[in-house]
Amino acid sequence: MPDSTFLSLAEQLGQLHTTTQRAAVQQVNYWLTARNWLVGYYLTEYEQAGQDRAAYGQRLLVELARTCGRGACQASPKPT
Repeated sequence: MPDSTFLSLAEQLGQLHTTTQRAAVQQVNYWLTARNWLVGYYLTEYEQAGQDRAAYGQRLLVELARTCGRGACQASPKPT
């Protein structure tokens, strides 16, 4: 294989990698944003329970952090 053909192949593979990696990062960012928005929505609905304003101070985030840890909740937590 001539060097010029090999270098062309290497350049095309590099461009392919860069383009697809950029697209993957954009998709991850999109889905993380969607997930975070939904988490906020669900927390708001839970806290407000149909009211215009929530009754804060119930330690919801502390309980969720204790129940879920760093990952997604594995089971439906029951408030204590």
